[in-house]
Amino acid sequence: MNKEYKKGFTLAEVLITLGIIGVVASLTLPTLVQKQQEKATVTALKKFYSMLSQAYIQAKLENGTVDTWYETSMTQQERSKLVAEKLTKFIKTTNICYSNHNECLITKKNGIDGKSRNFNSSNYVTFITSDGMSVLVNGYSSTEMNNEINSIGFIYADIIVDINGNKKPNILGKDTFSFLLTSNKIVPAGIQNHSITSTENETRVAFPGDCNTTECYGICEGCTAWVIYNENMDYLHCNDLSWDRKTSCK
Repeated sequence: MNKEYKKGFTLAEVLITLGIIGVVASLTLPTLVQKQQEKATVTALKKFYSMLSQAYIQAKLENGTVDTWYETSMTQQERSKLVAEKLTKFIKTTNICYSNHNECLITKKNGIDGKSRNFNSSNYVTFITSDGMSVLVNGYSSTEMNNEINSIGFIYADIIVDINGNKKPNILGKDTFSFLLTSNKIVPAGIQNHSITSTENETRVAFPGDCNTTECYGICEGCTAWVIYNENMDYLHCNDLSWDRKTSCK
């Protein structure tokens, strides 16, 4: 009698194959997950930028440009409150904090260089958007407003957003980003030719100077424009990016 033998894999072969698949997955999945998270960050940041810009357009139509909002005698706290109130009139919010910022924003955000910035100041106003973003408004002092920045002009307020609220990582350049309020529009921090000056009066461009794991001036706010216009966060993975030469790690 003829016997039929069915070909198949032995248990050892199956286990070896599964082991190889597991090793490959462990090497590739974290990268894939990270890339997906970065894409989600890009989408969320662009959404906030659009929402903030539209709110400022509406505020300008109703009140004029921001350079006409302030009075000379106003304190920084009063400026922050004024800007926040005029913008949030056109932004859906769930909470606005004038003093206890713990209810609206984590008190400290670490820059991607490991340094930190304290946001728990009475000079700031913070609020939560209806989709869970934490926003800080910092109305500039008279001295700060008198400093014109190349390619941007005069700045009247700094607006910082944590796109996922109190969820981690709570790090500037990763889920927390900065915008500049000028008389004409909202400007993402770190646009091409945006220069910054350190406390030691050293001047350099904001990107990569203030969006770099080793060189930023302690707050790392220069990543915003890169994320919005280049639609990537590759500055987290390589340190040779530039606006006019290399815009991704590939």
